[in-house]
Amino acid sequence: PARLVNPPSPLLLLMPEPIANGAKEGGERRLTTSQRLQLLKGAAGIYFFFIQYGKLQEGIFKYRSPTGKKFDAVWFLQLIDAAANVL
Repeated sequence: PARLVNPPSPLLLLMPEPIANGAKEGGERRLTTSQRLQLLKGAAGIYFFFIQYGKLQEGIFKYRSPTGKKFDAVWFLQLIDAAANVL
């Protein structure tokens, strides 16, 4: 019968090169504590700035001018945002 092989962990695929002292049989690589912390900091940064971005966008959508006019060019803001992401 065929032997099932477990796929590698997604965290292992993020590593640029093998770690000599952490390699196991079969070439599996393990993350060091420093690399795990670096990955955690990066993920936390993404969430932090995504939430900040959402708060700024919400402020723009809720804005009313002194005359009471509401911001209604949402499509234009999304177009500018998409263009900025391409650059």
